[in-house]
Amino acid sequence: MFALTADQRYLSNGASDFLRTHFPMTLQSHHFGRTTALSENELLTELLQPNKTVGNRVMILYGAAGSGKSELLRWLQTQVEQCDQVRAGVMIRISRTDLDIFHIFQRFQHLLPEPIFQEATQRRWEECRQKPRTFAKILVLTALEQLLTSDDHINALYYHLIDVVQSNLERYFSAMNVVDSNIEQFIELFSREDLNQMLRDSAIPIPLEYEALRHAILKVFREQLFEGLNFAVLLKRVAFYIQETYHQRPILLIDDLVQSINLFATDLLDYFMTLEEGCWDVLVGVTPNSLDSTLRGKELLDRIQYLDTIDDRVRKLWLSDEYGLSSSFLNEKNCTDYARLYLGEYKRFNGVPCNKSCPSFKHCVLLDLGYDEDILAPFNENILRRLFRALPEGKGKVRYFTLYLREIVERLSRDEELLAVLQDYIKPEQAVFHSDARLAHIYEYYSPLSEGQIGQTCGEDLSAIYTFFGVPEDVQQEPPIIMTLVKHAVGKDETQSSNKKQEVEVDPGKEAVKAWLQNEELNKQLLRNMRRGTAKVIKDGYAVDCMTRLNTAKSSHSLRWMQARFDTLPPIQLEGVDDYSGLALEREIGPLAYLLYDYADTAGRMEQDVRGMIATSGKLSRIMFRSIIYRDDNKNRLEAQLGMSIPQFAFSLFLWARNLGFLVVELPPAIEASIQVELFLPQHYPPRWSALGRVYLLALLA
Repeated sequence: MFALTADQRYLSNGASDFLRTHFPMTLQSHHFGRTTALSENELLTELLQPNKTVGNRVMILYGAAGSGKSELLRWLQTQVEQCDQVRAGVMIRISRTDLDIFHIFQRFQHLLPEPIFQEATQRRWEECRQKPRTFAKILVLTALEQLLTSDDHINALYYHLIDVVQSNLERYFSAMNVVDSNIEQFIELFSREDLNQMLRDSAIPIPLEYEALRHAILKVFREQLFEGLNFAVLLKRVAFYIQETYHQRPILLIDDLVQSINLFATDLLDYFMTLEEGCWDVLVGVTPNSLDSTLRGKELLDRIQYLDTIDDRVRKLWLSDEYGLSSSFLNEKNCTDYARLYLGEYKRFNGVPCNKSCPSFKHCVLLDLGYDEDILAPFNENILRRLFRALPEGKGKVRYFTLYLREIVERLSRDEELLAVLQDYIKPEQAVFHSDARLAHIYEYYSPLSEGQIGQTCGEDLSAIYTFFGVPEDVQQEPPIIMTLVKHAVGKDETQSSNKKQEVEVDPGKEAVKAWLQNEELNKQLLRNMRRGTAKVIKDGYAVDCMTRLNTAKSSHSLRWMQARFDTLPPIQLEGVDDYSGLALEREIGPLAYLLYDYADTAGRMEQDVRGMIATSGKLSRIMFRSIIYRDDNKNRLEAQLGMSIPQFAFSLFLWARNLGFLVVELPPAIEASIQVELFLPQHYPPRWSALGRVYLLALLA
């Protein structure tokens, strides 16, 4: 039921089950520089409506791997078969698992009256698949012999080129042996980069162009294996025969051009885009990242995307952006509806109808109140949205959301504990503190999503969900403490309008703080902001790194502790993380750790708010007392090394300066008289002695 490909789901469960689990898809249509939304039903209507267009009608379906191209084309194939039997009879679909190019050619046999290949061609194809080295030699040597007139030129390229061609042939043939092979990159017999490197390495200049050599090798390939038949020529023959016999436009659906018709992908696109003879209605899937792996593929993509002259002949449709970061039809808001289809069908398939007739319905509905059937248990809306947010970037959202659902259901069917399973797939955007660890995990996964406000937030009423998990009522009475893990904007972004919606993003640093509090593995570099925030809070109270009397209005830096760790002064020693000496910070501070993290980079009004939250924490006083002890320890160490107290050291420096003839500092007359110093007020003091003077004055005041 949770098969990763549409064909697997269709073949396993039939058309009716496939359609029940099919989620309506919306595409982005790029035409004449404008972008509009196009539903799948509108696309079907456009495909089936009578059309007198001369030549091919081409629609290119862009989408990252796993974005739903195969799902859409399988749905179109099913709908055409149900709505128009005549058009269904002249329809060919090449799925992403059809990797054998010889069998793809044979798929068109029923549309022609005469055989496409002789029986010997099939045997020849199988023999060449078993001897890729020999076949590579034939291809390379025959092509070079046709293009070059000198044995020296042929020998200079032959031994280098044959290894590249053989390697790519082996990749191509091996992919055919694996039904669900996933070729992520475009395979050419050799690339433009390969040939350019060979020509640069050659000791003699070789007059050879890439396109000419590629054309010659593919020509030999077709002559050796396909009786010289060109794919484009075959399509022309089929189109002409169907037009003359059935007076219909044939339909060609290709799930993924690069994966299915790999070696001839660019040639086939060239044929359709130039709109040569034919009357095909073509919908071809293209994965941009696959073509982007070679220079020739990039050139073809550029032609499709940037050449305005084809916009009136080729329609562009998008299921996702180029990198798979977003989907045109599946998003955080409707992912629950998508999951409801699959979960409901999965339960029906296993003979457990999800409605009031089920004995467990009253228990399961606690997770999805308001529904009478097809409830989301063991999920709820909030947990599915968190699951969607946790999907890996750069991957097809549709495929990986389905994959995560399947893996979770499989593990639960093996009696694994639900909360332990969810922990492997979901990254909560909030940290919850409670005396009962199980309740804290339940709240992190099933509670409403955090809006990202700094500081402690009030917990929502999850009594129904707690009842589902069997949490005792006395445990439920204790309110949880919730701290957000959402990344906050700093600097100019703080002043942005509050009604401007910001994308919710979990802060890796706050995740590291959570891991530290839970004594888990972490990257201690990510804890830098928590260290900085701690040092900033301490210095707001007093200058712990300066040897001055406490409560001094403006401290001096004459004697300052300069040892820093991770850019923090004084160094902060985190429990279980750091092995150096410093101001100890233990895990028992709990939620205060997140406030310290936020405090590091806040400014303005937000800084005042966070400072107020920190000041009300009962854990702060212990940090401040430890800071005093830490400062006193450093002072005692310094005095032990000096062999005198710091005031004595300051006074010694003062006397030394006076003996050298410098008046170090201007003192009030009463103090000058008490130490029998002549009252003299110079216009300015030597800069290098001003610091010593301040030390002396502070020592006297102490």
